[in-house]
Amino acid sequence: MDTWKLVEALMKLPVEACHRVLLYGPPGTGKTTAAHLWARSLGIPCYGIPMTPETSAAEIRGHWIPSEKGAWKFHYGPGLMAWLEPGILLADEIDLASGDAYVLLHSLVDDMSTASLTLPTGEGVKPLPGFRFVGTMNGDPDSLPSALLDRFDVAIEVDCPPPAAVAAISDQLRPFLVDAEPSRRISYRRLAAYDRIRRYTSDDIAADLALGILGPATGQGIVDALRIAGSEK
Repeated sequence: MDTWKLVEALMKLPVEACHRVLLYGPPGTGKTTAAHLWARSLGIPCYGIPMTPETSAAEIRGHWIPSEKGAWKFHYGPGLMAWLEPGILLADEIDLASGDAYVLLHSLVDDMSTASLTLPTGEGVKPLPGFRFVGTMNGDPDSLPSALLDRFDVAIEVDCPPPAAVAAISDQLRPFLVDAEPSRRISYRRLAAYDRIRRYTSDDIAADLALGILGPATGQGIVDALRIAGSEK
């Protein structure tokens, strides 16, 4: 079964069967998009947060903010919002999270029967049934802290964009996305950007822009291949 059939099958499972998913693989293969599609198919919100070494636990959980009258109010972050809506919490590039964020993520993705948090307000909260968590990363899952990796129900390698995205690429460029060896495949995001520009400008300008969009070597290679293909028609 190919990658996207697995992802689609996963989306159809009840939350009791699977609610914590790790998607990993090269950039530009639709991992983040898959989380949003999952939320859309369920009719629930998707709260995304890009993880960086500077992302604090407070950004995910929530923090105090002053009101117009000067009083302080606790503002729920995306982690709590996803728990209490409920919805999907999407942690993009989870392997880049700070140690502070990792500690909180351990609690957010704990087993539903035991997960709980005590907020700075003293309020105790638990995830509502229906909460789901998606982590994405470009690297090897084994680089995650073992305690966090162990909490995921399933990890799926996403090494190609979804079929609908591939079909949207023009016929001339699609082979560079699907026919190349996996190690030489081009980021879907970059190829799609180049494809859009080609449709709205001249071939010469698109050829020059290809180097900036796809990189000098890859861009020049694609431009040369397109010119050869055009001359052979």
